[in-house]
Amino acid sequence: MGVFNVPKGLQDIPVLKAFRGPIVHTSQWKQIDFEGKSILVVGNGCSANQVVPWVLSKGGAKSLTQVVRSEQWVAPKGNFKHSLWFKRCDEKA
Repeated sequence: MGVFNVPKGLQDIPVLKAFRGPIVHTSQWKQIDFEGKSILVVGNGCSANQVVPWVLSKGGAKSLTQVVRSEQWVAPKGNFKHSLWFKRCDEKA
C-alpha cells in the first residue's frame, strides 16, 4: 500500500449517502460479485491501473465507468538506443 491507503472524504459526497451498493477503497478490498452490476471506479492512480483490467478480465459486469480528474501521467522509461558496438560488448560478457 502507498501513502493513500486510508479512505477519506467519501462520507462528504452527498450522492453516496443515498447509494445502497458496496463502496470499496482499494486498500480495503473485499470480494464482490460483479455479475450483472454497473461499476464505477473513481480515480486513475496505480490502484485503478490494477483494478480496472482485473474487473474487466473477470467478465460478467454490466458496465464499468471510470471517472478521472485528469489523464494519468507516466514517466518515460529513459531507455536509449544502444550502438552495435555496445550490444556486441554485452554479448561477450
